[in-house]
Amino acid sequence: LLEPFMGNQTILLLAMMALVVIVGTALDMTPTILILTPVLMPIVKQAGIDPIYFGVLFIINNSIGLITPPVGTVLNTVCGVAKIKMDDIIKGVWPFMIAQLVVLFLLVGLQLPGVLDDINGQTAGQLLGWGALIAGVVIGVRLIWQFTVVYIIRAIDRREVQRARRADWRMRLIGGWS
Repeated sequence: LLEPFMGNQTILLLAMMALVVIVGTALDMTPTILILTPVLMPIVKQAGIDPIYFGVLFIINNSIGLITPPVGTVLNTVCGVAKIKMDDIIKGVWPFMIAQLVVLFLLVGLQLPGVLDDINGQTAGQLLGWGALIAGVVIGVRLIWQFTVVYIIRAIDRREVQRARRADWRMRLIGGWS
């Protein structure tokens, strides 16, 4: 099944992660790990992919399966505890699931072990500079998100109940900074 992808590690990882996502929609985390690990690990070793990095991606992917319909055990638990319909839970979980899948596929595309090997030649000052830049971008994006999303919600949902629940700018600033 994965033989055509053996020449390129990134495409092979993408194919395996897509396979795990598909299997994760039908199986819980433990059976997926028990069934797919013995099948995929020989392929991972043969392709020269770092097994630890693959394991991290595999577990992240399986945790995404916990919130993926139709089986999503976490979704069923939340429905039972909160006494909410499955449709409402699924509508609320979609943005988070999409964000997790984007992060997963970014991790596959970046090939983090290779990036970490390239960092070895950098000085401490350069690494601190890059770290400060990345932290600044993350904080900036979070602050922009915190302040713009409120106005989007206000434009979409004009109910009085929603207005009473909105946080003031100080609370959004603290949330975006943290």
